[in-house]
Amino acid sequence: MEKNGLQKVSQKTKVPYDSLRKMKNMKICDSPVKRRGKPVKYPDLEAAVKLWILNQRLKGKKITVKTVMEHAKKIATQRQISSLNFSMGWFTKFKERNGFSLRKPTSNMTKPRDQLIIKAQEYIESIKLLISKK
Repeated sequence: MEKNGLQKVSQKTKVPYDSLRKMKNMKICDSPVKRRGKPVKYPDLEAAVKLWILNQRLKGKKITVKTVMEHAKKIATQRQISSLNFSMGWFTKFKERNGFSLRKPTSNMTKPRDQLIIKAQEYIESIKLLISKK
């Protein structure tokens, strides 16, 4: 997609242009992987949910089962899809099809950003002090 195309998509979906540019090579718009068994009933819905998850990850936001299912329901309502049941079974299969996993946040992600900045500045100062002693 050219820059102009990404800008149009960014405006239409309200996903930041930089996020779309980073995700461009991740093949997020392809249909979810088809495995043995029934094909995905709404591949566009799954692609939209996947895009949202990747965007949330790029922003550093916490993603839970509840938030994914709520967002999927919201998208389904917007697209007038009422035949889908967003259960834990749906979520588990969605994760498998799209290569996602649930992980606990690292200790850095659980700390407020201000504390991380202070720690980073302290570390930089300690390195500067070590260098100046040589």
